[in-house]
Amino acid sequence: MSRIKKNIILIILASFFIFSCDSVRDTMGASASSLSGGQGSYRGISRSNSKSLNDFAESSNRSNALGDSSNIDTKNKKNIEVVSERKLIKEGQLEFETKDLNKTRKQILEFAQKNGAYVASDNESSNYYRKSNAITLRVPVKNFDILLNNISSGVKKFDKKIITAKDVTRQFLDTEARLKTKKEIEKRYLEILKKANSIEDILKVERVLGDLRVEIERIEGDFKYLSSKISFSTLSIVVYESIKHKAVKSSTDSGNKYIRYFKRAFKDGFESLMLFFVFLANIWPIILITILIIILLKRKKRLKKKKNDSIIPPSTKGEESKNNTNTPKTDKELL
Repeated sequence: MSRIKKNIILIILASFFIFSCDSVRDTMGASASSLSGGQGSYRGISRSNSKSLNDFAESSNRSNALGDSSNIDTKNKKNIEVVSERKLIKEGQLEFETKDLNKTRKQILEFAQKNGAYVASDNESSNYYRKSNAITLRVPVKNFDILLNNISSGVKKFDKKIITAKDVTRQFLDTEARLKTKKEIEKRYLEILKKANSIEDILKVERVLGDLRVEIERIEGDFKYLSSKISFSTLSIVVYESIKHKAVKSSTDSGNKYIRYFKRAFKDGFESLMLFFVFLANIWPIILITILIIILLKRKKRLKKKKNDSIIPPSTKGEESKNNTNTPKTDKELL
């Protein structure tokens, strides 16, 4: 019985111990659930905040995207409008013969004045066979074809006719965009310069502004040059008149022909002689130095000879002469 009682008591104690552990576990689970609930609420709040921020960022990005898309659309429309007006550099070269050079030149200048063109260069030249006139005109691009047709209307045959049109639309737009961007950056730096407090900051900003100004002036120069080439086309014209010489009749003027040849040969020879004297006049220092050197060498040689003669006594000279006379001549010397 005692063993049975002991076993019952042990079972009661064990069950009590297990029940107490379960209650502690339940309290700890409740506290943990409460803590987890608090953290969950905090996370929910943070998630909701981050979500709202993301929603705000997305909405702002959408608005910016819409604004950018509208700006892009407007820019594209502007670019399409500009591209529809192609920026072309037109150039032309003409060369032809005329019977009256002065009359043709006068007509070309009248056509140029009528179409608003101006003369960039006007050169005359002539040789034995022909005389020519080279004229370069700068004409507004809208009147280029009209002027070209006016000048070409009376010409039967062209020695040269070249018309070119170079598309520089992309280059024009790129230069214009770069110029605009540089000017906007310059404005921003000017605003920064107004707000600068220290001398070091002012000097840094002024240095950057100086570099920007140099770049802007260079781009402006390129843009102006390109605009002038686009707005005014170039037309180069070469007009010439052949010179006809009458042939000399051999039956009547054969004698005069040879006389002319002799006169020309004499004239050419005289000119060659004069050119030779001119050449000598150009090198007179070299000639003078050469003459002085020759004189000095001869004088030195003469002085050396006199010195040698003064060293040898006259008796030895006589003996040498006698010996020379007494020595018999060999067969070779006799021969």
